[in-house]
Amino acid sequence: MENKKLLIVGIDPGTTIGYAILDIDGDLLFLNSSKQFDLNKLISQSLEFGKTLLVGTDKAKVPRLVEAFATKLGARVVNPSEDLKVEDKKRMVDNFSFEDEHQSDALASALFAYKETKSLFDKIDIF
Repeated sequence: MENKKLLIVGIDPGTTIGYAILDIDGDLLFLNSSKQFDLNKLISQSLEFGKTLLVGTDKAKVPRLVEAFATKLGARVVNPSEDLKVEDKKRMVDNFSFEDEHQSDALASALFAYKETKSLFDKIDIF
């Protein structure tokens, strides 16, 4: 198997799609938003960075695009039990720079997925 970087991708679907790519250490690798993106472009973009392990969303009900992206890449979706609140998302992304709300929401989604699974990654590292 190739030595590919393991990724956490946060997606904010809509007319303008925002997406953020983190490595499993929580470091931001890429952040973008565009009206020109569809599922195939999202997949090809993420494959350039490595293998997607987790896909984060800020919605309790997983959006169709997020589910389709995760299914095609064999990744696990990480979603909150209730929609993340705007003030919580702002607090999460406070130390990052981004161009618009779509990027902010995608980054918050990725960071949420990272925080939810960090203890598991730590246990794996110790083992």
